[in-house]
Amino acid sequence: MNVMFSIETARQAIPRAALAAAGGSATSSALFLFSVFGERNYFNLNLLHISIFIGILGFFYGFYQQYRTNCGSTHAVFSVTLTFFIIEFAVLGGTIAMAVWIAGAPQLRILAVITAAITLLISIAFGMQREARKMKWWKTDTIAYAKDKFAKQIDYTHQTFKALPLEKIDGNSIWKTYGFMIVCVGITNVPLMFQLFTGDRNNVIFLALPLLLSVFVYLNVKTVGRVLFNLILLRRLEASLGYRFINADYEEIQDLRRTFLLSRWLMKDYIKPTADKAKPIKPNKRAA
Repeated sequence: MNVMFSIETARQAIPRAALAAAGGSATSSALFLFSVFGERNYFNLNLLHISIFIGILGFFYGFYQQYRTNCGSTHAVFSVTLTFFIIEFAVLGGTIAMAVWIAGAPQLRILAVITAAITLLISIAFGMQREARKMKWWKTDTIAYAKDKFAKQIDYTHQTFKALPLEKIDGNSIWKTYGFMIVCVGITNVPLMFQLFTGDRNNVIFLALPLLLSVFVYLNVKTVGRVLFNLILLRRLEASLGYRFINADYEEIQDLRRTFLLSRWLMKDYIKPTADKAKPIKPNKRAA
C-alpha cells in the first residue's frame, strides 16, 4: 500500500471511486447496523434509511476523490482511516454480531463488537510498533530518519513526493489464471458442506469468523500499521519543513481526470485539451 496515490494506483482506483465508495459504504453499514441493532425476523426500515444515507455520503466522498482531491498526505490519512471504519470495523463487527446472534446470545452483540474493535486496533498498533522498532524510534532523530527514508521519493526543490509504483506480479501460475474461479467455487460449496455434516448451513459463519478476523489482523500488522507509521513520519517531516508535499504524479492524475465525463464541471483547474495536444501535427510534404 502506498503512502500516497501514484499514477498507477490512480488509474485503477480513481475511475471507479464514486461507485466503489457508495457500494462499499452502503453494504458494510447495512451489515453492521442490521446485525448489531436489528431483530430476528423483523425488517427495520430506519436502519435501511441510515445505510442508504451512509452510502450516499460514500458516493460524494468517492466523487471528491475522483475529481477534486490533490492526493497528498492529508488525503492518504483520511483514506486509511475511512477504510478502517467502513471495511474492517463494519464488516468484522457485523459478522461477529451475526455469529453471536446465531449462537443464541443476542445480548452479547455489543460486547462482541467492542472486542473486535479492540482486536483490530491492537493489530494496527502492533504493525506500527514493528515498523518503529526497525528505526529504533526512541533512539533516533525522527526528522533525520524520515529524510533518509524518503530521500528517493522527495524533491525538495519542487516540494514534491513521488509515490512508489505498484508491485508487479510475475509468472503465469495456475492460481493467477484460475484463482478467482477457484475461490468462487469453494465459497459456494462451503455452506452445502456444513448442511451435510452439521445439519445447519448457518454454522458456516463460525468458520468464516476466525478466517475473516485472521485476514484483517494480518493485513493490519503487515500493511495498515506500516502505512500509518510512514504517514506519521511524513506528516512530521512536513511539519518541520513548514509545507505539505505535492504529489509528484498530480499533473498526470489531472490528465487522467480530464478524460472523465463530468471533469469539465467537477474537477478543479480544468484545462480543456487542445487539438495540438490531442493529436501530433504531421509534417506538410507539399511545403517541403
